Amino acid sequence: MRSRAAKAAALAALLLVLLGVYAVMIEPMRLVVTTHRVALPGLAAPVRALLIGDPQPMWPWWDKARLERTMAEAAALRPDVVFFVGDYAYENKNLKRLGWGAPFFVQPADTVAAMAQISAPMGAYAVMGNHDWWWDGPEVLRLLGQTHIRVLMDEAVRVEAGGAALWVVGLEDMATPRRVDLQRAFAPVDGSAPVVVLSHTPDIFRSLPENAALLVAGHTHGGQVWLPLLGRPVVPITDTRFAYGHVQADGRQAVVTGGLGMSILPVRFMTPPELTLIELVPAAG
Repeated sequence: MRSRAAKAAALAALLLVLLGVYAVMIEPMRLVVTTHRVALPGLAAPVRALLIGDPQPMWPWWDKARLERTMAEAAALRPDVVFFVGDYAYENKNLKRLGWGAPFFVQPADTVAAMAQISAPMGAYAVMGNHDWWWDGPEVLRLLGQTHIRVLMDEAVRVEAGGAALWVVGLEDMATPRRVDLQRAFAPVDGSAPVVVLSHTPDIFRSLPENAALLVAGHTHGGQVWLPLLGRPVVPITDTRFAYGHVQADGRQAVVTGGLGMSILPVRFMTPPELTLIELVPAAG
């Protein structure tokens, strides 16, 4: 009996080690394309929207070459519009105190340069994330300003192509103490096209006005870990309904991407790095 118990314990320990190796060394190196179909009232024609969140590139899982390959794959999806939802830099003061500095953190200039490989008929739009402000917000804004990617900070822009039109509203980062001015952001919006809101964190969902048809966000990394029966043990938002994926609530919709990089711990389990393709289609009636 003792021998059987010892063997069972050894097998369980081996399984945990193998799962740990997979979560640290294998899954973070994967890349998947996740597709969601979202019906929007008032949309005149289908739109392929590409959502990219949280590169937060940390070596050796991410380097300049892998970022460039990933953004080339994203461009090959031929989106009509591109949404970047923050955390192009990675700032971890605790790791830096331990001496884990450059080259372990890919420079935001390399990240932004890779992002700029992607273009679309309706344009590419971005909002800032908490790590961008913690690292050096003005510098991230300067880097983005050198590209065709338009940063929206409590601003709205109407975009159209191929017979379809959207209002794109970009919000300040709610994950830091920065104030979000919804009145300013939505002031230009009229009823001529459905409204898509970009926010780094999905926690803004409940505060959005009624004319916000869809929120796209990141920040959560999908929890980075999903466990059978337990779900996502750690999600850095208040309303965990919006931890990941396509969510319908309060008569509106949200799509939260699992993002590309990792935060706090370099681990992913059942939540591989992803590019999120949103197929926007006209709602029936």
